[in-house]
Amino acid sequence: MEEAPAQAAGDARRTGPRAGSRRDVRVCLSLRRRKLEQRTQVRSTCMARKDTKASIPPEGALRASAAKALRNGSGLLEDARLLFEAKRYARATALAILSEEEFLKAFLLDNAALQGNWDNARYAALFKHGIKLGLAEGLQETMRLLEPDRNSAAWLRGRVADYGLRLPSEEQMGSIADRVRNLAVKNQRNFTKQNAMYVGIGPDGVATSVPEDLSEIDALAALLSAEKMAEAAGRQTMAYPAVTLGLPIPRR
Repeated sequence: MEEAPAQAAGDARRTGPRAGSRRDVRVCLSLRRRKLEQRTQVRSTCMARKDTKASIPPEGALRASAAKALRNGSGLLEDARLLFEAKRYARATALAILSEEEFLKAFLLDNAALQGNWDNARYAALFKHGIKLGLAEGLQETMRLLEPDRNSAAWLRGRVADYGLRLPSEEQMGSIADRVRNLAVKNQRNFTKQNAMYVGIGPDGVATSVPEDLSEIDALAALLSAEKMAEAAGRQTMAYPAVTLGLPIPRR
């Protein structure tokens, strides 16, 4: 007899006006939907659009953003190495290429801070995979040309001061710039990144590629390229910013 009031109270709690009613479910879903819409609006402001224009950055913002991009690129590269060691070559390839894009982003941001030149072309380039990978390849080639010739007499004598800085010729820089423009339009490594993540489907619905098609060689090539870009961004190789970013940023 004494259990009846307790049981009645329990039933009242379960059947109360807020206990699992349809109205409460609708309110809960409405709140979740509102939060999702707010997050979507915040994220959409981070996506580049055709009408997006660069604005004057706050003091120190470019270098702070470069440091964050560099840190993220380093994390992606470390994950790519772990996947490579685990023989997950497709995933390792995708993350290595993504890390290279982040390193190039860090380089662009830091270089813009050093040159005091933050414009629409640089801002838009941060969101376009082909342009970032094309610039990364062009930058690596430019850095290779800037390296001392270790077969020169001055270098072999250890008299680097006598050697001086070997700047790329106008013809060499023009050739690199043309290649960067072409890569911005059609970049094979961007396609490789997509093939490493997705199953390709042809017009007839037949699968044309699977991530497992990528080999150890593909992953190793992506890792080596990313590590070169990591060195450029990590060392803040901005000693000759007018040379290293003498390449025009392509527009699409």
